[in-house]
Amino acid sequence: MTIPQLNKSGPLKFFYEQFEDHLSMDDYFQFFSNRKKADTYTFLISDIFSAEKMATVLLEEYSIRGKLSGNVIVTFPQPDFNVPIFTFQLGGNANKSIALLDISPTLPDIDYGPLIPTFEKYKKLLGMEPTKLDWVKSICSPFLLHCQYDVLDIVSVVKQMEQLSI
Repeated sequence: MTIPQLNKSGPLKFFYEQFEDHLSMDDYFQFFSNRKKADTYTFLISDIFSAEKMATVLLEEYSIRGKLSGNVIVTFPQPDFNVPIFTFQLGGNANKSIALLDISPTLPDIDYGPLIPTFEKYKKLLGMEPTKLDWVKSICSPFLLHCQYDVLDIVSVVKQMEQLSI
């Protein structure tokens, strides 16, 4: 059986263009799961790397019954670095979008104050309202940008992500 490769387009393409040279293959792991039932196809492809200061870099592509698809990027810092956990998800279909961008503190002494203007700028540019889901509020930071099953301009999100990194 041939193991599929991640479709390096959209957010994953951007991530690879920016960071591929920093990903270590020394402890690389790929997970692939799929299910085909009648006319539906569900799959998950996960590529898991490490990088300098990062214990885990998780890149995923998924499709659920051929109706929803998307990408997930999560980075977990090594314990000795005062760096937040970064979580990004972008997916959906033509009518509904799922978008989540968050930085989660790992240590209490990280000062996120300098990020507030950037957070407010992108929250306004992307038109994202605060989440109304209690479970999301309980696991995410106050700097969460979130869109759950609503219409979202995905091209704009990717463009803003590119500008944020410059």
